[in-house]
Amino acid sequence: LEELKANNLGFEDAGLDCISEALTHGCRLRRLELRQNRITFAGVQVLAQALTNPGCALQHLELQGNDVGCAGCTCLAEMLKGNNSLEYLGLQQNNIG
Repeated sequence: LEELKANNLGFEDAGLDCISEALTHGCRLRRLELRQNRITFAGVQVLAQALTNPGCALQHLELQGNDVGCAGCTCLAEMLKGNNSLEYLGLQQNNIG
């Protein structure tokens, strides 16, 4: 599986546990779309930790239309310091600023 489009499915933060687990255990997912899933800072924290794993190959992450907020953006910015694969991060409509 290289691409997962899970937009508007009501994942919320708890739904990211399984995805994050897969990303830390060698999943070769390249594109992940999680638009409109009510994801907040708590979910972003779990996801960001998985994205710092050296084996994570994710290149495209879409989080538009969630509730990431400023704290979530700070968490993602920290993650980017240790991530070499992510090329696109979509954060539109996330109550930032």
